[in-house]
Amino acid sequence: MPITIENLEELEALLEQHPEWQERLAEKFLNERTLRRAFRSNPELKETMRREILGEELIRLPEIVRELVETVKAQTVRLERVEERTERVEARLEQVEARLERVEGRLERVEGRLEQLEGRMERVEQGLEEVRAGQEELRREVKEINDWRRGETARREGEQYEQKIVDRAMRIFGAGRGGSPRDPLVREKLFEWLAQVDMTDGDDDDGDLFDPMLADLIWWKSSGVVALAEISIKVDRDDVQRALHRAQTLRKAGLDVIAVVIGSEWAHPETKSLAQQAGVEWRVGTDYSDGLKAFRKLT
Repeated sequence: MPITIENLEELEALLEQHPEWQERLAEKFLNERTLRRAFRSNPELKETMRREILGEELIRLPEIVRELVETVKAQTVRLERVEERTERVEARLEQVEARLERVEGRLERVEGRLEQLEGRMERVEQGLEEVRAGQEELRREVKEINDWRRGETARREGEQYEQKIVDRAMRIFGAGRGGSPRDPLVREKLFEWLAQVDMTDGDDDDGDLFDPMLADLIWWKSSGVVALAEISIKVDRDDVQRALHRAQTLRKAGLDVIAVVIGSEWAHPETKSLAQQAGVEWRVGTDYSDGLKAFRKLT
C-alpha cells in the first residue's frame, strides 16, 4: 500500500517522541545526495549544520582573513610611506652631510685664515709694543729736553737777573765798592781778606757752602763794613743758608759782615721768617730789611 502524507506526519511525530530513532534514521539515510536536497530545501538546516561542524571561529575565519588582509594592506601602505619618507630623510641626510662637509672645509679654511690673522696680530701687537716703548722713550727724552730747556731758561734768567743786580749794586747798597767775585778787583780783595783765615779748619767741611769766592755779590764801605749777598729770582732756604755761612767765613777774618739775600720774591712764605731768625738781611722785590737800610746809609 502506498505511503501517504499522513503516514509521513505520523513518522515525524514518532521521531519527535523518540530522538534515538532520529539518530538511527539519520545514520541510515544521511548521504551526500539527501543532504544536498535537504540543504536546498532547508537553508536554515544547512546553516545550522555548518555552524555545528565548523564552529564560530572557523565560520568567522574568512572575515578574519579579510580583516587581516586589509590590515596587511594598510600596514604595507604605511610601510611603503615610511620607506618613502625614510628614503627622503636619507636623501636629505646625504645633502646635509654634503653641506656639512662643505662647511667643514670652509671652517678649516677659516681656521687657517684665523691662524694667519693671529700670527699677524701677534706681529702687530709686538710692533705696537715697540712703538709704545719708542713713544715712552721719546716722551722721556722730550721731558728731559724740556726739563733741560726749563733749567737752562731758569739758569739764563737767573744769570741775567744776577747780572742786573750786580750792575745795579750801588743803587741797592748805596756808596761803596764791590761787585761779583768774578771781577778781578773783588777777587783780589777777597784773597786779601781770606789770607787771614785758615780755610783748612773744620768749618770748611761743607766746601762750597762756606766759600765767599762763590758768593754772587760782595760790597764794602769805606768804614769797613762788608755785605755778602746771594741772588735768586725766588729766594729760598738754600739762598739764606749760603749767605749766612759764607758771611761767617769772612767774619773769621775780623771783618764786620752782614749776610744779604736779594730777589724778586720769596720762594715760600716761611723763608722770610727763616732769614729773620738767622739774622740775614734782604731786599726782596721793593722790600728792604731794616739792617740793609742801615747799611745803605753808611759811607
